[in-house]
Amino acid sequence: MQHPTLEQLKLLQIKRASLVKEKDYVKNPETLLAVSVLQIQQKIRAGGILFDLKSRSQLDSQVGKLTTTSSPYISSFLSLRNKQPLLQIIRKFSNFDVLMVEGAGKQHPRHYGLACELGVDLDIPTIGITKSSLYGITDFSQPHDLGEPNFDFFPVFDEDYLIAYFIKKITNKQGIFLSVGHKISLQTAVDIVLPFIVYKLPEPLRLVKILLKRST
Repeated sequence: MQHPTLEQLKLLQIKRASLVKEKDYVKNPETLLAVSVLQIQQKIRAGGILFDLKSRSQLDSQVGKLTTTSSPYISSFLSLRNKQPLLQIIRKFSNFDVLMVEGAGKQHPRHYGLACELGVDLDIPTIGITKSSLYGITDFSQPHDLGEPNFDFFPVFDEDYLIAYFIKKITNKQGIFLSVGHKISLQTAVDIVLPFIVYKLPEPLRLVKILLKRST
């Protein structure tokens, strides 16, 4: 079976980007599933933790098998390496309202990052979180006022299109980029993630990273 070329994958991303919905499909979500991967040389392991959004407490956790990957890291094609391990771990959880992915959503050259791909494939509300900017122009001169005085919100644009926020606590130098994956508005994604920001990564993803490192 012949694998698609990067050019073919680009065209597929452009086509599927039109399927991403940037409005809220779940009212008053109660649970959040955070997922990420850890790569050690040519092996990769995915993990996930389920959280109660009201208490921010952990409800369940799962770690996948360490599997061999032949796909290298290619910027804007993270799904080649991470999609299948993440899908396997996500399917270990029977029910949740929102998915948080360490990977870009709409903040992507074709507005279809890993968080979008997982969200569209699974048809669930999904939020994309990255530690660095994959795409777009971050306007550090005009922070947006989202009614949270302890945080800075710097908009990220693709021309006039708001595709993400760079968010950090006002006491911190580092922050994260947050963008829509699927079936959620950017504002609601911010509202969900903000209570979890203590350090750089939101706590759900930080704790998944710790879980994965302990499993090696």
